[in-house]
Amino acid sequence: MKSQVTKGILLAGVGSMLFAFGSMVTKRNQNNEIPSSTAITMASIYGAIIIFLYAWVRDIPFVWAESPTYWGSVLYLTVLGSVVAFLCYLKLVRNVGPAMAGYATIMFPPVALFISSLFEAYQWQLLHLVGLAFVLIGNVCIIWHKKPS
Repeated sequence: MKSQVTKGILLAGVGSMLFAFGSMVTKRNQNNEIPSSTAITMASIYGAIIIFLYAWVRDIPFVWAESPTYWGSVLYLTVLGSVVAFLCYLKLVRNVGPAMAGYATIMFPPVALFISSLFEAYQWQLLHLVGLAFVLIGNVCIIWHKKPS
């Protein structure tokens, strides 16, 4: 159990660092006037290559379901969950900068949980509410923080 917690913490840390790195690359691309469509295309290609290599090295087979529900969800995640969401994030980085855009993304998991509560009967527990409180308090502190003069 303890090793799983350690692994989870390490993965969260690595994920956070990679996200921050991606935000900095986004800002650099915008400063160099690289079109969003080019950035999304290249990011998608790199991501697909990395996932393919990971699956190949780990000998994980690719499985294609034949159900319309499966393909509908793939289409939804591809178009809305990736391309549209990424375009919105790029716009956010352009408008408020990578640091503030990063704080906005802290709200993604709570919003997803609320949506799951509405459509998937997600059951909130005390620990979830405590986590939500920390997220909200943290965002309030960052957004309304007064810079020293």
